[in-house]
Amino acid sequence: GGVAHARFTPDGQALAGAYWDNALVLWRLWQQEVDPSPEIIKRWRLERARLALIQEAYAFRRDNQIQIEDDSTP
Repeated sequence: GGVAHARFTPDGQALAGAYWDNALVLWRLWQQEVDPSPEIIKRWRLERARLALIQEAYAFRRDNQIQIEDDSTP
């Protein structure tokens, strides 16, 4: 099912989603404890480079040894 309700946490660091099938998911939005790599900052700039989604995507790509032919796009 789809999301029934969504709210940001009071500190704006995460987003909670309540689903119709009685599930709750908490998404961390900002990566606080790890500094982004210079490569990620160059491509995304510092504020966007701190997005947890960006960090997770790069980690997934690295951990699964995914190569992108045209590396000019994020």
